Amino acid sequence: GRNEKKIVLWAHNAHIGRNTYGKTNSGTMGFLLNDYFGDKYFPIGSTFWEGEFNAIPLTTSHKADSPPADSYEAFFHSANTTLFFIQINQISTPKWFAENHCLRSIGAIYDLNKPEYGWDVDKLSGEYDGFFFVNTSSPTSFLE
Repeated sequence: GRNEKKIVLWAHNAHIGRNTYGKTNSGTMGFLLNDYFGDKYFPIGSTFWEGEFNAIPLTTSHKADSPPADSYEAFFHSANTTLFFIQINQISTPKWFAENHCLRSIGAIYDLNKPEYGWDVDKLSGEYDGFFFVNTSSPTSFLE
């Protein structure tokens, strides 16, 4: 039998999602973990409304662009709270979560000349079991 211990693995949404932006059998980490662990795999995505973040180039922190009106960030921001977690797999999923909408996709590298590349189109339902939202992001502090 499999060991029943649990771990938390923190990674970019595109790495942990089951199908990653609507692509099936993509071989991503999330796809492979879901294939191996089945219903024991519990992917949690995250995003934020505004603030700053660190990415390469690391000369300074980057200010986040304003989310589009039809984005998950705008929807979550309308809840007027600073932080929350929603367990998508435990609710009667609103149709809106099963539709494609803009979602931040900022990874290790951020192109200062093409900030629109910090967005992807995704659906939350089926991709993630839970989702964290933070209203304001702040950059990490570098070790010296």
